[in-house]
Amino acid sequence: MDETTASSLLDGIRKGVPRAWERMVDIWAPLLQGYCRNRGFAPEVADDIAQNVMLRVYRGIHQFERNGRERRLRYWIAAITRNEIVDFCRRNSAHPVAIGGSEHQLQLNALRSVDDSSTDEPVFQPAIILARTLQVVEQDFEPHVWRAFELFKRDGLTAREVAKVLGMTENSVRQAALRVCRRLRAEMADLLDSP
Repeated sequence: MDETTASSLLDGIRKGVPRAWERMVDIWAPLLQGYCRNRGFAPEVADDIAQNVMLRVYRGIHQFERNGRERRLRYWIAAITRNEIVDFCRRNSAHPVAIGGSEHQLQLNALRSVDDSSTDEPVFQPAIILARTLQVVEQDFEPHVWRAFELFKRDGLTAREVAKVLGMTENSVRQAALRVCRRLRAEMADLLDSP
């Protein structure tokens, strides 16, 4: 995604930056698929549910208004996901597709009502979203740039130590880390909890 065009992923989507929506799907679809599979849905059903969630997000993203602590993108996506699962279960109540068949109603009953301002499901927690975003964003950088970022920012080595390990200049190490950090801030501004 072009970080000069949009200050955040959400901003990019709203401005029509072509790569922004693709990035949103790259980050969220695997998380949602895993969430559904962990609830006992077959992989193809989990994929369908995740696809329907992303479609609902796409249709509603321009109306979504972030409101500090009360309304965050991840909570909104969590609510959409739970609603899609409930809708799926209702539509298919005569033909349960969850593992064990009788588990279908248990899954439906286990879905707690979603408060737009909270969720305790691991998939919607900042650490999981951050980990997935790191996996996606890593693909945008040359391996030595990403490694410099990891050693300098994550592992806490000095620029001199990283430069020696990677055969780079200290300034190149700092620049590499700065580029990755800028991208991560742009990608994650709306995904996590910072106002």
